Amino acid sequence: MEPPRGAVGETLDVIVKVNRSEGAATPAPAAPAAGAPAGAAAKGPQDELIAALPKLEPDDKTPKVPSVIKMRVLRKLENGDVIVEATRASTNEWDANSIRAVSRIPRARLATNQPLTTLDLVDVDWYEQQGANTIERESSGWEDEYTLRWAGFEEARSKTAIELENKRKDLQKVKDRLQDRIVNMSKERGQIAQERERVRKLREEAEQKLNELNRKVSEQNGLIEQQKDTILKQQALLNEVAGNPEKAKPGNTTPPAEGDQ
Repeated sequence: MEPPRGAVGETLDVIVKVNRSEGAATPAPAAPAAGAPAGAAAKGPQDELIAALPKLEPDDKTPKVPSVIKMRVLRKLENGDVIVEATRASTNEWDANSIRAVSRIPRARLATNQPLTTLDLVDVDWYEQQGANTIERESSGWEDEYTLRWAGFEEARSKTAIELENKRKDLQKVKDRLQDRIVNMSKERGQIAQERERVRKLREEAEQKLNELNRKVSEQNGLIEQQKDTILKQQALLNEVAGNPEKAKPGNTTPPAEGDQ
């Protein structure tokens, strides 16, 4: 025969159960933007540069919910119920964090061979201290809030850990500034491209106007050359008339040859 559970000083494994039976609603997947192509969107230079920056954030920020909480038996009551306690503590010269949960487990639950769960805990007293902040709770049973607080317990960090965290924050600030600079450079790059396109259009318009002016100048030069030829012909005719005035008289004919006289 195995001795009954609940001896003073014994450590009991209490399986963590969720009090609320309803599950959280699963968020619906976001609909793709109108006109967006199927599949992953192509990454531009800006996205590639930002993705190339090192990741300085902790890999896992989400606290893990424990599956089992170990509780030590403090004392046994006359009716067979036991008072159990679970503690977590971490202190140093900078921080002092601790959690203490005291509860009662009925004798009927101890007498069975079934595993103990947080649903078997009654009359729970919760005490939590994180630095100068203190939280105290009393409830008839184990609440899901206690489970979350137990999972999110923060260990007191050493001086080296604090210095490393401060350096990580400084590097994160530098990363944020680099990311902002990349975004601003991308915007400037877009503005330069727009200005370049505007200058190109102005240059094309100027070239078109210049070609039109050159065409008109060429036409005018052709007209000038024609006018020059006309002037030269008229000048030659005037010179001929000035050298032989008789030709200019009306009715003037060519004189007969000497053989005909």
